[in-house]
Amino acid sequence: MKNLLIPKIEAKQSDSAIQSLSQSNTLSKIQVADIDSSIKRAAVYIRYSTPEQKNSYKDQLSSIIIQAKAMNIEIPEDMIFVDHGLSGKSSENRLEWQKIIEYAKEGVFKKFGVTTMLYWATDRIARNALDALTFEHELKKAGIKCYSVSEGYDLSTFDGKFSFMMEVMAAECLNDLRAADIKRSLKTRAIEGNPIITKVPYGYKLNHGKIEINETEIKNVHIIFECFLQGMGTMAIARKLVEMEITTCKG
Repeated sequence: MKNLLIPKIEAKQSDSAIQSLSQSNTLSKIQVADIDSSIKRAAVYIRYSTPEQKNSYKDQLSSIIIQAKAMNIEIPEDMIFVDHGLSGKSSENRLEWQKIIEYAKEGVFKKFGVTTMLYWATDRIARNALDALTFEHELKKAGIKCYSVSEGYDLSTFDGKFSFMMEVMAAECLNDLRAADIKRSLKTRAIEGNPIITKVPYGYKLNHGKIEINETEIKNVHIIFECFLQGMGTMAIARKLVEMEITTCKG
């Protein structure tokens, strides 16, 4: 069984070291015969919303490792679950989140000696109350204790459970407020006649917030339409544009 031996891990780690610790989330490496029931083990859940927040993954993992070391808990490499670039608004597309629920229901965590779920903060689990409570409920039924590293919530205690509930409701409310602000901003821009897109279609350009025709690209747009009207398919049109050395907007 491959374990991330917490006492030997420092807070600061290179990118390659962190990557090697969490490159696999399958159970194929874990053998039941290798498990020492006297050793405390934890699973880890990490989520970040956008590709630009990729460093958040490293920060979350490093902080969780420090906490696990303080709690004298091992983290099996196969028990690090990461949802990359996904919103916490819904669990629908978060495959690793769903895998945790599946493992809890099927007794996989118990089978491999995992008794704790570590995560950076409550809003990493979910930004809506239903998903967060489902997560906590299914893990509790499986005998897994949830622990928020940044907030210090131990959900096996009354105070921790109460704080968790408050944080869940706050996260959902903040998410709803953010969505309302975005909708209001887009509506205002539309009423004022301003574009509500950041990337204009090929053949156009943004000039001080106004959409204008790109005189160079619009000629190519005319060529594309003429080819289409002649009955040419998309691949044939693409080949003709390549032959004419006409590039895409990205070059």
